[in-house]
Amino acid sequence: MIALINMAAWIVALIALIPSAVLLAEMLASFRRPKPLARSDAPPPTAVIAPAHNESRHIAPTLADLKAAAWPQMRIIVVADNCDDDTADVAAASGVEVVERRDPARRGKGYALQFAIDHLRRDPPDIVVFVDADTRFDDQAIDRLVRAAAAADRPVQAIYEMEAGDDPGPSIRIAQFAWRMINIARMQGLSALAGVTRFTGVGLAAPWSALSDFQFGSGAITEDHALTFALASRRRAPLLDPSVRVFSRFPDAGDAMVSQRSRWERGSLGVLRQYGLRGVVKGALSGNRELLAISLDALIPPLVLFACVILAALMFCGVTAIIGSGGPLVAAGLAALAFLISIVIGWRRCGRDILPAAVIPALFPFLWDKLKIYGRRGRETTRTWSRTERSQNRERATGPDRPEE
Repeated sequence: MIALINMAAWIVALIALIPSAVLLAEMLASFRRPKPLARSDAPPPTAVIAPAHNESRHIAPTLADLKAAAWPQMRIIVVADNCDDDTADVAAASGVEVVERRDPARRGKGYALQFAIDHLRRDPPDIVVFVDADTRFDDQAIDRLVRAAAAADRPVQAIYEMEAGDDPGPSIRIAQFAWRMINIARMQGLSALAGVTRFTGVGLAAPWSALSDFQFGSGAITEDHALTFALASRRRAPLLDPSVRVFSRFPDAGDAMVSQRSRWERGSLGVLRQYGLRGVVKGALSGNRELLAISLDALIPPLVLFACVILAALMFCGVTAIIGSGGPLVAAGLAALAFLISIVIGWRRCGRDILPAAVIPALFPFLWDKLKIYGRRGRETTRTWSRTERSQNRERATGPDRPEE
């Protein structure tokens, strides 16, 4: 009986310790200065795909950015997917290519992307770029991203930032810090350790040959993660270009924020269940370093849930230590220490400007919002593609203040 209790305690402790160790390794490695990527002399024929569902209020600035950066061999394609507004008309008025999709039974960003890929098969480009209908760009971002992908002949991912409004509340500040941890510090650390990174859903340039046979239209809300693992399985996972930034904005409304976080966080948990451990085993057995690295990164849960997992592991291992071995409790304690150090590093690297000590008490309403994500409303938002209400995006980026690199 005691042996079984010890075994259970070790399993619980390792569930907390392994992802904590991966997180700490990524955060420490994120301090390394990345090597600049090579770029082709000129951008090749390119198609930029912007899926849009009821985005007539926000798509015009995005298309203006794209048109300002376009070259003669660049197509801008808006997929107006199951729209009830005038998104298609607004996009067409800007002079870009518009394709409309009507299929209420199959709704989701993945289906829209698949529709665009199938549309391109008649005249495929060399490079495909994925953006969202409310994405904004640094000057020359698309050009630099495309030329890097062309030179490497593999996908290249930009840094994807989420910005807050002019006077964000404490909960949004905390959410922005968590986003920077995941999509700036962790991605740079993963790139430094393994030379590859994840596709974040926005800001990826990929050779046509790398994704033309991938089935986006699976109905999954995590098509970006599915593509990442498919590419890693072929040893063509995205490279990271931290010199290129794309931007979007957090929603201002509370319900919209819950909806958006629900899709992100439930998607992350789905990736952990579907790909994490399986990918680690497959990558280790096949010697596929890219798949192994991406899979280990996928073992890290969303930060608030991760903290709860570590706390539960400490409690469970503390109880079992009374009648069994104290080893699992030590392992759980190391997991907690690694997690705390990682949070401090993340705050030091990319959180001080948005998360001063004065807003720390606001963590409690933020945690309450997090609980909503795992409730009924959160589950419902992951079953369909509903646009996120947000205020108008800022003016086109020309070098805003950024977190420390």
